[in-house]
Amino acid sequence: MSRSEIMVTIICAIFSSVGFWTFVNNVYQNWRDKKSAERKALLGLLHEKLSERAGFFISRGAITRAEYEDFIKYVYEPYVGLGGNGTGEKLKKEVDELRMVS
Repeated sequence: MSRSEIMVTIICAIFSSVGFWTFVNNVYQNWRDKKSAERKALLGLLHEKLSERAGFFISRGAITRAEYEDFIKYVYEPYVGLGGNGTGEKLKKEVDELRMVS
């Protein structure tokens, strides 16, 4: 048997091995779980920031164009993109109704 045939046989054996696919699956599961935890943490931070900023604007009774654009681009849209709940939408609607100042 030639060296290349031996390598092909070894590679085929590895890829057809249940142990190999179990290992790959475990690595994927650990990666996915870590991403899920990071996603939840990021969503929580965005929720806190969204509530804080919206509350500030609402209590002030006005918002500048720059503040509104930053609020939407950097807080609201990422929050919604990560699957944020209806709280963000409710607060955004309240912010949308505020008086726009320079």
